[in-house]
Amino acid sequence: MIVFGVGVLLARPSFALGGLALSPAWVVLRARRGLVPDPRQPRARLAVSACVGVLILLAHQVAYGSVAGWLAWGVGVFFVAG
Repeated sequence: MIVFGVGVLLARPSFALGGLALSPAWVVLRARRGLVPDPRQPRARLAVSACVGVLILLAHQVAYGSVAGWLAWGVGVFFVAG
C-alpha cells in the first residue's frame, strides 16, 4: 500500500514525451528495479515488477481526479499503510 500511496503522490506531475504521458512515478519504478530481493530469481523479480507496475497504473487513475482527492488518497494510503 505504501507503493500505491507514493505512486499516487508522484503521478500528478506529468509531462508528455513522444505522445506518452510520463511522470516521476514511472521514473522511480524504473530506478527501483534493482531493489528486488535475490536477483538470482528472475521469476520473483518479474512478478514484483508486474505488481508494482499495476499499482502505478492504478495510482495514475486516482491522480487524475481533483487536487483534494489526489492528496487525500496519496497521503491517506501512505500513512494508513505505514
